[in-house]
Amino acid sequence: LPSDTEWNTMQVALGMNAANTSIEGIQSSTIGKQLKSMAYWVLEGNGTNSSGFNAYPAGLYHYSFSSINTKAYFWTATEHNYYASYGWARQIDSNDDIQRIFDKKTYQYPCRCVKD
Repeated sequence: LPSDTEWNTMQVALGMNAANTSIEGIQSSTIGKQLKSMAYWVLEGNGTNSSGFNAYPAGLYHYSFSSINTKAYFWTATEHNYYASYGWARQIDSNDDIQRIFDKKTYQYPCRCVKD
């Protein structure tokens, strides 16, 4: 599972300003399109997948499925600085925004692995 820092590194490699990688909330509205798959996003939100990441809008599961076809969530391996029951994640939405968020670890977000 990639760490928050590894996500930051990837985002900078795709053109994000390094100073924005530690921001909580919307970090960029330009690199999301590069990460998103070319299909399955609603509201004309398909991406270019120019990064090869191929993020599908799988949404999340917490008691029920939500945000399917509109958002992609991915856990990082990094716990929140102050709340041990929370972890950092990334959210990509139909508007091509990528956000750094934290949420309860009990929420079921998809994961992407990295090869060391």
